[in-house]
Amino acid sequence: MSQIILSPQAAIDIRETWEFIALENVEAADKWQTQIQEALELLAKMPSMGRIRNEFSLPLRSFVKGNYIIFYQPLSEGINVFRILHHARDITSLL
Repeated sequence: MSQIILSPQAAIDIRETWEFIALENVEAADKWQTQIQEALELLAKMPSMGRIRNEFSLPLRSFVKGNYIIFYQPLSEGINVFRILHHARDITSLL
């Protein structure tokens, strides 16, 4: 089975985004979380799917899911997720 390792900050990103969406619609928040989990599982199976991001100090890849960008590093048996951020945020300052 492919491994998904969430950094502490990625776990916070998921929780805070779910809470923000749930303020208006809990069903939509649950749907968003399910879609992110499905994207993470797909990336864990095929980690080279994401775009290489050379502009950051860490060797990262990114994968867009809706309005959110998953930043991660491939592992030999999965992925290490660093952040999950809305595309409108100042990504450079957050990574």
